[in-house]
Amino acid sequence: MTAVDTIIDNAQSAIQYSDQDIDGPTTALSYLNEMVYHPILSAIENIDEDYFYTKWDIDAVAAQTDGAYSLTIGDATTQGLRRILRVEILMDDDDDYYKVAERISPRDLTEPWDYYLAQEGTSTPKYFIAENKIYIAPQFSADRVGGAPNNQIRIWGIASNIDLVAGGAETTILIPRIYHNVLILGLKYYLLDAYGEEDRANRAFTLYEASKERMLQELTDRDRHITLVATPDTSTLE
Repeated sequence: MTAVDTIIDNAQSAIQYSDQDIDGPTTALSYLNEMVYHPILSAIENIDEDYFYTKWDIDAVAAQTDGAYSLTIGDATTQGLRRILRVEILMDDDDDYYKVAERISPRDLTEPWDYYLAQEGTSTPKYFIAENKIYIAPQFSADRVGGAPNNQIRIWGIASNIDLVAGGAETTILIPRIYHNVLILGLKYYLLDAYGEEDRANRAFTLYEASKERMLQELTDRDRHITLVATPDTSTLE
């Protein structure tokens, strides 16, 4: 049984209900996504958005029209780029290092964009975002572009969150495995609430909230915990 299916099965087994017991089209999976998984991801973002830091590589194209490259926009089933934090460009495929591109606003340009495409120096690349595309200057010339895939445009940013799916592997769950029990507890609460089991739902809610808060606290302090583990107590040796 896959990781996503195991979470659902464990929650249903704990309360002794199944999907078929829920009135209407809502299933345990939709409860897991809408009521538990995505709210928890949002809570994690609030304490440390870099937890979802992701890298996208784009192939540079010689004389690309307007210097524009399409960005993947995410939805419930496709992970895309939600926020750009940094853009790095390998202006020549023979270069050893990427250069950090400067983000600009089209309204602040003193010349037409075509001017920047042709005249901007390769040591000071610039970009702006519009219409779900990234516009980069200067344009790449044929002698500076490597064969595909060349990955000469590198974007660092925050990825959009997609729904868990039936049969989904552990790698599709962005929450660390040691906290999957929080997902089970959350699903257990919302299922009990849907079935009208008020007393059991209230007890499940209390346990779920406590477990979620403990998880958020541990994720917030994970760097401090690493430091503490790596630094032994030598006071007894003094």
